[in-house]
Amino acid sequence: MQFLTTAQLEYDLMSEATVLASIKCMRTPGQHVSNELLTSSRPVEMVDLVHDMAEGTFTRITIFTPGHLSIIYSAKVVPSHALVAGTSLTSPHPGTMGAELLPFIYPSRYCQSDQLRNVAESIAGPDGSAFSRVSRIVEWIYQHIRYSPGTTNEQDSATDVLIKRSGVCRDFAHLAIALVRSLSIPARYLTAYASQLEPQDFHACFEAYLGEQWCLFDPTHLAPLNGIVRIASGHDASDTAVASLYGDIVGADVSVCCTSQSPLTPVTQAELLQSKTAFVLG
Repeated sequence: MQFLTTAQLEYDLMSEATVLASIKCMRTPGQHVSNELLTSSRPVEMVDLVHDMAEGTFTRITIFTPGHLSIIYSAKVVPSHALVAGTSLTSPHPGTMGAELLPFIYPSRYCQSDQLRNVAESIAGPDGSAFSRVSRIVEWIYQHIRYSPGTTNEQDSATDVLIKRSGVCRDFAHLAIALVRSLSIPARYLTAYASQLEPQDFHACFEAYLGEQWCLFDPTHLAPLNGIVRIASGHDASDTAVASLYGDIVGADVSVCCTSQSPLTPVTQAELLQSKTAFVLG
């Protein structure tokens, strides 16, 4: 399935400034990106960067003069996916876990897993496979956390969301990651474009390491998992911010669109939980 992704970021500058943007689609063995184009409404300096804390491409955009700026991105993307029977999926014990997985069981800026062990154990229960325990957390968040824009901000973490019992996709993902890590199961944050998401916007979900692969979950249930296009993954939103601003610059507007080039039959989080099936995004 091919998707067309577009994003436009609008800014007003009072002086020279820098934008560190993460809006380019991730290139992986399972996600092919073509016809990619990143442009701006006036001359800027653009440099692509990759850093150790997150997967994905970050673009440093330096603007030398004041005024209005538009940053426009588009790409055609073909991601792959697989469905895997979930009930037997296990997660490695920290005593045998590879070094590349260890950072994803540690607490992070927005995911204080060290504070939520008792909560996680009460939700996930003592029995069942690792997949079953992650699934119970995902379903609990969907049932008990209200999706409500404007009730949280960029400072709120998993523990704040648990108290407020409301938030947006970013908050749902942070809470899920913190609870899953409390069970010593690696979990990472994912930003994405999402087909059939209404209204269209950047989307956040998470992946848990089960059965020697990263399995995708969306506690909001707002977008079909087979309509997700990867942008970046990391410990939490601090690694994967869509745009970080440096200098005398303010955001004016954001518009995002992700459409499938042929009709998409949605694979929903709800039906996967019911069928005990894991979704692996390429």
